[in-house]
Amino acid sequence: MDSFELGRLTDHDFEVVCRDLFSDVLGIPLEIFPRGRDRGIDLRHTGPSGTTVVQCKHWPRATQATLIRRLIKDELPKVRALAPDRYIVATTVGLTVDGKEELCGAFAPYVRDTGDLYGVDEIVAELLRRPELVRRHFRLWLSSTSVLQTVLNQDRYLRSSWLQKRLPGIADTFVPHEGFERAKQLLDTQQVCVIAGIPGVGKTTVALMLAAWLMGNNYEVHEISQDVDEIGALWRDGTRQVFLYDDFLGSTTLDTPFNKNEDNRLLSVIREIQETPGKALVMTTRDYLLEHARLRHDRLAEPDVSDAVSVVRLTDLDLQVRGQILYNHVHHSSLPPNDKRRFADPAVWRPVVQHRNFNPRLVEETLRLSARRGQDVGAAMLENLDDPRRVWERIVENELSDAAVHMLEVLFTFRSAPLEDLEESWHWYREEMDQAADGRTFRRALQLLGGTMITIEQGRVAFHNPSIEDYLRFHLNAGRAHFLELIRATVQGEQLRRLVAAARMADGAGILARFREHELAVTAAAHQMEDDLEMGLFDEDESLSTHLEWALVLQRCLF
Repeated sequence: MDSFELGRLTDHDFEVVCRDLFSDVLGIPLEIFPRGRDRGIDLRHTGPSGTTVVQCKHWPRATQATLIRRLIKDELPKVRALAPDRYIVATTVGLTVDGKEELCGAFAPYVRDTGDLYGVDEIVAELLRRPELVRRHFRLWLSSTSVLQTVLNQDRYLRSSWLQKRLPGIADTFVPHEGFERAKQLLDTQQVCVIAGIPGVGKTTVALMLAAWLMGNNYEVHEISQDVDEIGALWRDGTRQVFLYDDFLGSTTLDTPFNKNEDNRLLSVIREIQETPGKALVMTTRDYLLEHARLRHDRLAEPDVSDAVSVVRLTDLDLQVRGQILYNHVHHSSLPPNDKRRFADPAVWRPVVQHRNFNPRLVEETLRLSARRGQDVGAAMLENLDDPRRVWERIVENELSDAAVHMLEVLFTFRSAPLEDLEESWHWYREEMDQAADGRTFRRALQLLGGTMITIEQGRVAFHNPSIEDYLRFHLNAGRAHFLELIRATVQGEQLRRLVAAARMADGAGILARFREHELAVTAAAHQMEDDLEMGLFDEDESLSTHLEWALVLQRCLF
């Protein structure tokens, strides 16, 4: 780790590194502030001994003359207004002795001496004295010249043209998060990691960054593209190797099972890797496919596999991580500078970062296409996030079993349901279609969806992510469910309420049309609510007249 290419860091990355670095150098905690009008403050400490301000200037392409001119013109008036007790400059521009003396004279008495002016060489020197700090900042570690030379330039460490194309771009935009840290810890302890998660959440990104981490420790990375037998052909005793098996269960469906005995061979390889120092295996899959595979292949349910699974969840991408992901992708995109600057406006970036369907893949794809088409990228990104079909359509319509799809359709009518109510309604729904509705089929569908598209907590079932629920509304509106049978299978008045609410939405015309098509069944379901009331199935604080009135309003609204 002889130096760092700090130019590969974003402005935000540099400020975060400087916060931790100078907190250690100065022995004081430093505050960091959001981007915007900073009044000349990037980092600050206020205490009994006074106020210390650290100004971070990440201008790796600027000359010293440009830096000095801009600091004196733009920052000196702010510093005089602030009048801090100590003012420190940290910059990725190289500073000469003459340059430091000029700045020290201009910023006196706030800059105490030239030792308060840190050019790129001084910052690199301080970082090299703190290897643990460097390792805590993954993107900083990745910017070290020795690691970059290994990760990005040396073919002998990277044996796949696909990886050679993908890794540099992902290294630029990657933001470490809890899901990455969990997977890294698992790989450190077990040498095998199966990264699972929903489409677009960043499984492949995490896998590639794990591979980069190992490459920085002199591992060769080999892509497995066909089946596990490739590992045996690539294996070399005494050589550090990591095998990357992306979408090892396929990217679409399990209708075509493993090759003959491949599940057994995979388990054998996993055990051998776990027992061999200097070997590692990283695999990715969609988590619902993993659950499906476990049902078909008992060996995949054994602890050697199940204990190595790390699920990347959308909750790993908190608002701060989402903001950094968006910033990095915009920063490194091919958008014109004016379009990039629009994302400095909170009215543009905040709705994206806070969107309940936030998805790194959609962010990346939108930026790529918008740069080509010259469209309003902020609006296009929100439109894509509003449309969950991009993520879920192929899965629901082509990849899940019928029993699992029927479970999602029934769950939509509840949104959240006690397990026994979901099973009862699902049972009647399947029986109405003359399909198997036994407990074993229900449990297999539940296991297939559990933890991926649905959550099961304290006996209640709910959608794992709001975008799945949004997609199911589209699914019903497009006529892809057995609507008559679904109406007949309702066991709670709330199910009918949910369907009516969906029919009355702006994009619910298809559901409304099916209500009208099956008027008799809907009317029967509304009258069934009266029977429910007589049996005391509604909450005690809900009046009889309210529900009887609603049954009549239902018919007026729809017919």
